[in-house]
Amino acid sequence: MTHIFASDFDGTLYKDHIIRDSDLEAIAAFREQGHKFGLVTGRSVDSILAEAEKHNIPYDFVIGINGGAVLTHDHQEIFSKTLSQEISTELAQKIDDFGIEFYGVTDGYRLARVYGNPEARDSFEPNIQTTPVEEILEVGARGFYVNAGSEDHALALSIEINAHFKNRGVQCFPNVSAVDIGVEGVTKATGIQSIIDHYGYDGTVYTIGDSYNDLPMIKAFHGFAMDNGVDAVKKHAQDVVETVGDALKSVTR
Repeated sequence: MTHIFASDFDGTLYKDHIIRDSDLEAIAAFREQGHKFGLVTGRSVDSILAEAEKHNIPYDFVIGINGGAVLTHDHQEIFSKTLSQEISTELAQKIDDFGIEFYGVTDGYRLARVYGNPEARDSFEPNIQTTPVEEILEVGARGFYVNAGSEDHALALSIEINAHFKNRGVQCFPNVSAVDIGVEGVTKATGIQSIIDHYGYDGTVYTIGDSYNDLPMIKAFHGFAMDNGVDAVKKHAQDVVETVGDALKSVTR
């Protein structure tokens, strides 16, 4: 029986701005038993693959854009979902008008970054080369990440976006001081289900995360919450742990 362990990246596997050797060792041990480990993130595919290479993170699948892009271990894309060019452009204008620190928009792989506050440029440099925003909007976005500057501002923006784009195939939710925007019905949980269906895995699915965009997969499967996570994630998790390695060790004993 093949089990799956799907881990969020930022704030979870990449906690306190480091990747722990003990976590990498636990991932290796889990995979050596024949199970599958994957990264599930709101980042673009190119961004998370760059981090995996930088930190030598082994993986069997990658899910980017909160489920908007699902790849096998050899980078075969088995699921994708994109907002229309019209909706993408309208979203970008709405975000610009609202007033934010910066936002990123991706077609799943490439990333464009737009700064509302020029001072934010020095503090939030992306880890991959960026693309002009017009090129992303022209083909349609798979997701937006908005740094709103504060939790209150993020909540206000998410309410405004959800109201304005109601019944138009857009979903938006606050993520602490940020906002995640994507295709309605596409989540980290649906991304994991695509992996299960593609390979026909029949074991237990374990997930771990720390923030609101992790809630769908925490609720849908056997979820772990990080001790630094938001209360909503902890509430729905089976257990709260300090590291990804702790969770992996608890399911491989």
